[in-house]
Amino acid sequence: MPRDGLFGLLVLMLLAGCASSSRDPDSGPTPRQVIADGDARGDVHWGGIVVAIHNLRDRTRIQVLALPLDRRGRPRPTAASQGRFLIDQPGFLEPYEYSRRLIEVRGRLDGFDEETVGETAVRLPVLREAELKVWPQAAEWSTPDSPRIQFGIGINNQGGGVGVGIGF
Repeated sequence: MPRDGLFGLLVLMLLAGCASSSRDPDSGPTPRQVIADGDARGDVHWGGIVVAIHNLRDRTRIQVLALPLDRRGRPRPTAASQGRFLIDQPGFLEPYEYSRRLIEVRGRLDGFDEETVGETAVRLPVLREAELKVWPQAAEWSTPDSPRIQFGIGINNQGGGVGVGIGF
Protein backbone atom coordinates (compact mmCIF):
# COMPACT_ATOMS: atom_id res chain seq x y z
CA MET A 1 0.00 0.00 0.00
CA PRO A 2 1.50 3.40 -0.93
CA ARG A 3 2.33 5.79 1.90
CA ASP A 4 -0.43 8.22 0.86
CA GLY A 5 -3.00 5.41 1.05
CA LEU A 6 -1.72 4.31 4.47
CA PHE A 7 -1.85 7.88 5.75
CA GLY A 8 -5.41 8.29 4.43
CA LEU A 9 -6.47 5.05 6.12
CA LEU A 10 -4.99 6.20 9.43
CA VAL A 11 -6.81 9.54 9.20
CA LEU A 12 -10.11 7.75 8.51
CA MET A 13 -9.55 5.43 11.48
CA LEU A 14 -8.84 8.43 13.71
CA LEU A 15 -12.00 10.22 12.61
CA ALA A 16 -14.12 7.08 13.01
CA GLY A 17 -12.81 6.65 16.55
CA CYS A 18 -13.98 10.15 17.43
CA ALA A 19 -17.52 9.59 16.15
CA SER A 20 -20.15 8.91 18.78
CA SER A 21 -22.99 6.53 18.16
CA SER A 22 -24.39 6.47 21.68
CA ARG A 23 -27.81 7.99 22.24
CA ASP A 24 -28.14 10.87 24.66
CA PRO A 25 -29.98 9.56 27.74
CA ASP A 26 -31.57 12.98 28.30
CA SER A 27 -33.64 12.92 25.11
CA GLY A 28 -37.06 12.77 26.85
CA PRO A 29 -38.93 15.26 29.01
CA THR A 30 -37.52 16.19 32.42
CA PRO A 31 -39.58 15.76 35.60
CA ARG A 32 -40.11 19.53 35.64
CA GLN A 33 -41.50 19.40 32.07
CA VAL A 34 -43.78 16.45 32.94
CA ILE A 35 -45.19 18.41 35.90
CA ALA A 36 -45.73 21.51 33.74
CA ASP A 37 -47.42 19.46 30.96
CA GLY A 38 -49.58 17.55 33.45
CA ASP A 39 -49.07 14.31 31.49
CA ALA A 40 -47.30 11.61 33.53
CA ARG A 41 -47.44 8.74 31.03
CA GLY A 42 -44.83 6.94 28.98
CA ASP A 43 -41.36 5.53 29.47
CA VAL A 44 -38.55 7.66 30.89
CA HIS A 45 -34.84 7.37 31.60
CA TRP A 46 -34.04 9.68 34.51
CA GLY A 47 -31.56 9.95 37.32
CA GLY A 48 -30.56 12.05 40.25
CA ILE A 49 -29.76 11.98 43.93
CA VAL A 50 -31.97 10.25 46.51
CA VAL A 51 -33.22 12.93 48.91
CA ALA A 52 -35.76 10.85 50.87
CA ILE A 53 -36.64 7.19 51.25
CA HIS A 54 -39.59 5.79 53.22
CA ASN A 55 -40.43 2.14 53.78
CA LEU A 56 -44.20 1.68 53.77
CA ARG A 57 -46.21 -1.46 54.55
CA ASP A 58 -45.89 -3.03 51.08
CA ARG A 59 -43.45 -0.84 49.18
CA THR A 60 -40.60 1.64 49.41
CA ARG A 61 -41.06 5.22 48.22
CA ILE A 62 -37.96 7.06 46.99
CA GLN A 63 -37.92 10.81 46.36
CA VAL A 64 -35.26 11.88 43.86
CA LEU A 65 -33.86 15.29 42.99
CA ALA A 66 -33.53 14.92 39.21
CA LEU A 67 -30.20 15.69 37.54
CA PRO A 68 -29.19 15.46 33.89
CA LEU A 69 -27.41 12.24 32.89
CA ASP A 70 -24.05 11.92 31.19
CA ARG A 71 -23.71 9.70 28.13
CA ARG A 72 -23.29 6.60 30.32
CA GLY A 73 -26.46 7.36 32.28
CA ARG A 74 -24.72 8.59 35.43
CA PRO A 75 -26.33 11.66 37.04
CA ARG A 76 -24.15 14.78 36.93
CA PRO A 77 -24.09 16.01 40.57
CA THR A 78 -22.80 19.50 39.74
CA ALA A 79 -25.53 20.21 37.15
CA ALA A 80 -28.71 22.19 37.77
CA SER A 81 -31.72 20.27 39.09
CA GLN A 82 -34.48 19.18 36.68
CA GLY A 83 -37.16 18.94 39.37
CA ARG A 84 -38.15 15.99 41.55
CA PHE A 85 -39.84 12.65 41.02
CA LEU A 86 -40.97 9.64 43.04
CA ILE A 87 -40.22 5.94 42.64
CA ASP A 88 -42.44 3.27 44.23
CA GLN A 89 -40.68 -0.10 44.48
CA PRO A 90 -42.37 -3.21 45.88
CA GLY A 91 -41.00 -4.57 49.14
CA PHE A 92 -38.29 -3.25 51.43
CA LEU A 93 -35.21 -1.31 50.29
CA GLU A 94 -32.50 -0.53 52.84
CA PRO A 95 -32.50 3.26 53.35
CA TYR A 96 -28.80 3.28 54.24
CA GLU A 97 -27.89 1.88 50.80
CA TYR A 98 -29.89 4.52 48.91
CA SER A 99 -29.80 7.70 51.01
CA ARG A 100 -27.90 10.55 49.27
CA ARG A 101 -26.77 8.19 46.49
CA LEU A 102 -26.81 8.86 42.76
CA ILE A 103 -29.29 6.62 40.96
CA GLU A 104 -30.31 5.98 37.37
CA VAL A 105 -33.84 4.79 36.70
CA ARG A 106 -35.74 3.46 33.70
CA GLY A 107 -39.45 2.92 33.94
CA ARG A 108 -42.99 3.89 33.08
CA LEU A 109 -44.66 6.96 34.51
CA ASP A 110 -47.85 6.23 36.41
CA GLY A 111 -49.48 9.55 37.27
CA PHE A 112 -48.74 12.01 40.05
CA ASP A 113 -48.74 11.88 43.86
CA GLU A 114 -48.62 14.58 46.51
CA GLU A 115 -45.44 14.63 48.57
CA THR A 116 -43.93 17.13 50.98
CA VAL A 117 -40.66 18.97 50.54
CA GLY A 118 -39.99 20.64 53.87
CA GLU A 119 -43.44 21.96 54.78
CA THR A 120 -44.61 22.44 51.20
CA ALA A 121 -46.92 19.99 49.44
CA VAL A 122 -45.81 19.34 45.87
CA ARG A 123 -47.21 17.23 43.03
CA LEU A 124 -44.58 14.86 41.63
CA PRO A 125 -44.53 12.29 38.81
CA VAL A 126 -44.36 8.65 39.97
CA LEU A 127 -42.54 5.67 38.47
CA ARG A 128 -43.70 2.30 39.76
CA GLU A 129 -41.56 -0.85 39.75
CA ALA A 130 -38.76 0.81 37.83
CA GLU A 131 -35.32 -0.57 36.97
CA LEU A 132 -32.84 1.08 39.38
CA LYS A 133 -29.08 1.43 39.21
CA VAL A 134 -27.20 2.84 42.19
CA TRP A 135 -24.00 4.53 41.04
CA PRO A 136 -20.80 4.24 43.10
CA GLN A 137 -19.80 7.10 45.39
CA ALA A 138 -17.63 9.76 43.74
CA ALA A 139 -14.46 8.35 45.31
CA GLU A 140 -15.23 4.96 43.70
CA TRP A 141 -15.59 6.33 40.15
CA SER A 142 -12.84 4.86 38.04
CA THR A 143 -13.65 6.11 34.56
CA PRO A 144 -13.65 9.74 33.44
CA ASP A 145 -16.65 11.43 31.85
CA SER A 146 -14.63 12.36 28.77
CA PRO A 147 -13.01 9.79 26.47
CA ARG A 148 -9.35 8.95 26.80
CA ILE A 149 -7.51 9.22 23.51
CA GLN A 150 -3.76 8.84 23.15
CA PHE A 151 -1.75 9.50 20.03
CA GLY A 152 1.86 8.47 19.57
CA ILE A 153 4.54 8.53 16.88
CA GLY A 154 7.56 6.25 16.94
CA ILE A 155 10.73 6.49 14.85
CA ASN A 156 13.25 3.69 14.39
CA ASN A 157 16.75 5.00 13.64
CA GLN A 158 18.17 1.67 12.52
CA GLY A 159 15.58 0.53 9.99
CA GLY A 160 14.29 3.91 8.86
CA GLY A 161 10.72 3.01 9.87
CA VAL A 162 8.08 5.33 11.22
CA GLY A 163 5.04 4.19 13.19
CA VAL A 164 1.85 5.88 14.30
CA GLY A 165 -0.47 4.64 17.02
CA ILE A 166 -3.83 5.65 18.39
CA GLY A 167 -5.14 4.35 21.71
CA PHE A 168 -8.60 4.57 23.24
